[in-house]
This record gives sequence, structure tokens and C-alpha cells, in this order.
Amino acid sequence: MRITRLRFKNLNSLKGEWTIDFTQAPFTDSSLFAITGPTGAGKSTLLDAICLALYHETPRLGALTGTANELMTRHTSDCLAEVEFEVQGRHYRAFWSQRRARDRADGALQAPKVELATRDGQILSNQIQDKRQRVAAITGLDFARFTKSMLLAQGGFAAFLSASANERAELLEELTGSEVYGDISVAVFEQARAARQQLQQHQAQADGVQLLSEEERAALQAEGARLQAALAELQQAHAQIQAQLHWQQQLAQAEEALQAAGRGRGQADQALAAAAPQLQRLALDAPAQALQPVHQAWQQAQAAQAESQARYAQLAAEQQLQRAAQAHRHRQAAELAAQAAAALRQQCEALATQQQSLQQYLEVHAAQAALGEQLGGWREQLRQRGELQRRARTQQQDAQALGLQAAQAQREAEASAARIAPA
Repeated sequence: MRITRLRFKNLNSLKGEWTIDFTQAPFTDSSLFAITGPTGAGKSTLLDAICLALYHETPRLGALTGTANELMTRHTSDCLAEVEFEVQGRHYRAFWSQRRARDRADGALQAPKVELATRDGQILSNQIQDKRQRVAAITGLDFARFTKSMLLAQGGFAAFLSASANERAELLEELTGSEVYGDISVAVFEQARAARQQLQQHQAQADGVQLLSEEERAALQAEGARLQAALAELQQAHAQIQAQLHWQQQLAQAEEALQAAGRGRGQADQALAAAAPQLQRLALDAPAQALQPVHQAWQQAQAAQAESQARYAQLAAEQQLQRAAQAHRHRQAAELAAQAAAALRQQCEALATQQQSLQQYLEVHAAQAALGEQLGGWREQLRQRGELQRRARTQQQDAQALGLQAAQAQREAEASAARIAPA
């Protein structure tokens, strides 16, 4: 752990805000520097600020609470401590602050605010107890180990100088954290003592064992060989018995299968006898079964023929109806054409008679100039007569076309009837 920057405000005699950057000169010019000054100058306040930012307590005053804060400079309303430190190449920032109510010097103390964050601003914790635990986990040092291994407060060094040799050894263990080695040595001693006791027990057990003579050991070996041979014979006999037992099991299974087959044969004979009448009927039905496909084909042919005849009759009836309708339409068209032609002929004859009468009248009364005022009416009559003649010619042409169409339709109907007529 390496402290890189310290910032604090209104702690003890150091009123106002202060900042010390250990990454700048003159601290970087030498690997060793000293903090000196008269009593009360604020040397211990620097150590207090570091402990306060990291662990919320100091070696001289202990933990600070919301009701007691002896570190805040008199006649001020707030104080803070902030430390930036590095552990294994990673940088962190630990912060602690406390203020009085309404920012008044006589206001009640408020709850402290704490924060642990990375250098890039990521907040790791803002709870008092959680922050202390996280700092201890990151640095590997709780408050006790930190003050013993990195900070030696005033009074601790004086106690060290005036202590006896044993007391200095104990104090050095506390200051350096080397008491763990004493614990290790005690544990090693306890394990060695337990191992010696276990060895002594094994030796006592070994001393209680009586060794056999050569004759006794030979006799026991011979007895062991005899028992081994007997065991081999018993194992062989056991194998033979197992083989016989297996053969008997197979024989019993075969006998049971033979009996089951006999029972099945009897049941089959009974079923055959019961089915004899049905088998006889089936034998008689065999020729009919052979003719069944032919009969089915004949029935299908009959049905197809009946369907074809019905369809033919339906088509013939439809054709007759179509021919009758076409003939009726043709007759109507011819009659209409004839009627239209007679009417036009009559209109033409009437117009011709009227024209002749007018012409004769004009010839007889040509000298009557007094009738000139009637020429306009006569001209209108002549125009109407010309229009009637034109319409008569048009209707006559239409009648002729209708007559031609009727004849053509009659021919087409007769040809169609001839094509679809039954042979």
C-alpha cells in the first residue's frame, strides 16, 4: 500500500483546507523524508487525517461518532479527510466528512459521510462499516495492523524505548505484526508434541507383539498351503454344482415349454374342429370368389353405360330446345324484317303520291305569283319529304341486312343440328 495524496480540512490546529501530493516534488526527489516541527504544529494531525479517511478513527481518540468529535477545529462547522492510495497498481480514494447542523459552529453534529471509490469515479461503498471492511480487504490491513505496520503514533515509540527486552519483543510483535510467527511456532510445537506421543504409542504396541519361532512360522505356512489347496478343491466342486444346477434349470424350462406347446396344440385342434363347418362353406364359396372380380367389372360397365345413356338423352333434349329457340328467334327476326320493309314501302309510296300531287299542283298554278309567300312552307315540306325518303332508304337497307342475318342464322342452326343429331 502506498499513499499518494492527502487532503483534509479543519482538523485540530490546522484550520482550513490542506492538500499534500506525495507524487510531486519535493517528495519524489528522495525516497526518504521527515515531517518535523514544534509541539502542536500539526504533525500528528497528518497521521490522524490518514487514519480518519481510511478507518474513521485515530490512534489517540479512537472512533468518531455522531455525538463526539474532538478532532474538528474549534469554532468551525465542518471537517473532512480524504486519502488517495495505490495497491498493486490500482488507485483508490477514501473519504470521510462530518458537519454541524445549519453549518453553525454551535450546531449539533450530524452523521458522518463516507465513501470509497476508484480513481475513475466508480463508487465502491458509502456505508461506514462496509467501507472499513472493503478497505481492509483491499489493503490487507485493518486499523490495528495499519497503525502497527505503517503508523507509529506518539507515545508508542516512547513506550518502546523505556520497555524491557521482553516487553520490547512483545511490542515489536504488535508493531510489526510478527505475532503471527509466534502463533505459528506454538502450533508447530503442539504438532510435534502430538507426533511424539503417537510415536510412543506405536512403539508400545510394537513392544507388546511376540515374534514367532522358525518352527512355528513353518508350521503355519504349511497349514496355510493345505487350506489353500482345500479351498481350490471346494471352488472346483462348487463350479461343478453350479453347472449341474444350470443344466437342471434349462431342462425344467424345456419341459415347461413342451407342456405349453402341447396345450396350445390341443387348443388349436379344438378350434379347428369348431371351425370345420365354416371351412366347408368357404371351400364351396371358392368358385364364386374367383368370379367376383369379373362380376364387379360387369356391374361397373352396366353403371357406366346407364350413365352414358342418361347423359346422351340430356344432351339431345338440350339440343332440341336450342334448335327450337333458334328457329323461333329466326322466325321472329324474319317477321319483324318483313313488317319493317312493308311499312317502309307504304311510306315511300305515300311520299311519292304526295310528291306527284305537289308537282302537278305547281304546274297548274305556276302563274299564281301571289302565292309566293307560301314558298317557304313548301320548301320546308320538300325538305321533310327528302328527309323521309332518306329514312325510307335507310330502313329498307336495314331490313335487307336483317333478312340476310336471319338467313345466315337459319343456316347455322340447321348445320349445328345436323352435327349433333344422333346417328
